[in-house]
Amino acid sequence: MTSSAPPNLIGKYNEIFGYSDIEKNLFKCWKDGRLHHAWLFAGPKGVGKSSVAYQAARLLLTNTFENNNKLYKPKLSSVDNRIINGTHPDFKQILSFSISKDTIPVDSVRTLATFFSKTPAESTFRVAIIDAVDDMNLYGHNALLKIIEEPPNNSCIFIINHIKANIPATIRSRCKIINFNRLTDYNVEKIINDNNSIKHNKDYSSEVKLAQGSVGKAIFYINNETKNIYESMISILSNLDQDNIAEIYIFAEKISSDKNKFAKLQIVSNSLQYFFVSIIKSFVGISIENRNLVKKEKETLLKIKSNIKKEDAHVIWKNILNKTNAFKTLNLDAKFTIIDFFTNIKSYCNYN
Repeated sequence: MTSSAPPNLIGKYNEIFGYSDIEKNLFKCWKDGRLHHAWLFAGPKGVGKSSVAYQAARLLLTNTFENNNKLYKPKLSSVDNRIINGTHPDFKQILSFSISKDTIPVDSVRTLATFFSKTPAESTFRVAIIDAVDDMNLYGHNALLKIIEEPPNNSCIFIINHIKANIPATIRSRCKIINFNRLTDYNVEKIINDNNSIKHNKDYSSEVKLAQGSVGKAIFYINNETKNIYESMISILSNLDQDNIAEIYIFAEKISSDKNKFAKLQIVSNSLQYFFVSIIKSFVGISIENRNLVKKEKETLLKIKSNIKKEDAHVIWKNILNKTNAFKTLNLDAKFTIIDFFTNIKSYCNYN
């Protein structure tokens, strides 16, 4: 879907941490007149790619430079406010907000051709942001390719990409690629502390560690009781050697009856993937002895690891991912998807 102003857009103008080299690169290209027409910001979801894109767009639309190589400005300008309100004539964004189905229609992508066919009304550039190319289908990719193959003068498009496999090589080859790495827990906590939408009287260290360098995930986790979900999940996994189907059903019923069941199921999936990735890593020598996000986490990791084969840990992780994708694309029942997560895991455990 397209939209004039995403609900959290103002948060894109918070100070950026951890990407000073990327900021310097963007500034240098802009100052030297070597600004590429299409930028691909690639990296894990939630690490700040779109924040950098929006602040870079602000630079191009204001055409002002402060000699500190920083995109961040503490005060919002009239240009910023019009970007936030969706009223700037030289700025366009193509977005997907759906939790259950992440799709940007091809017709939304095609509107960029009309947008870029016009000369800038107020600025030196016309600027667009796509967040994210992962949310397009083949037709959307083809429409985007036509636009960046023949870029009009004074145009710049920032394309957000979370997973490399989700974007065709033909698009990647026509873009200037900037790779974003995961942030440190320190930088994630620093950004969260600057976020006015979060209560700061609680310890969010568990959510930060679960987020694995993603600010977006950390905020999502904080706002959706993730620590409680993870504790329940650990309890179920620690009792898989017993007849705990009732515990699984109660948990699945609670998640599936929640008004935010799509978000909560995604958290269950992410948490299980995080758990089994930790086991996979432990098989190649990365210690899990110091894990203590919640009570009994370390003991449960060691217990599950000692009762599954090394090769099956990866199969379980892949099954969780596939079942989550099937839930989204096929509109499957949330309760039975969660039950299926745990019964499938138990089928690989040697508790005989």
